[in-house]
Amino acid sequence: MSHTSTPGNKFSFGLWTVGWLAVDPFGTATRPALDPWEYTQRLAEVG
Repeated sequence: MSHTSTPGNKFSFGLWTVGWLAVDPFGTATRPALDPWEYTQRLAEVG
């Protein structure tokens, strides 16, 4: 099965990616912790 993207397609990586600290097996977090209230409004704006 093949899929061709169009400008009308909407993709989401999920809310978990917004708050993810980018911790992996090789080291410590590479992103600061965010309070959900810091990004909720912007997520609502962009849909």
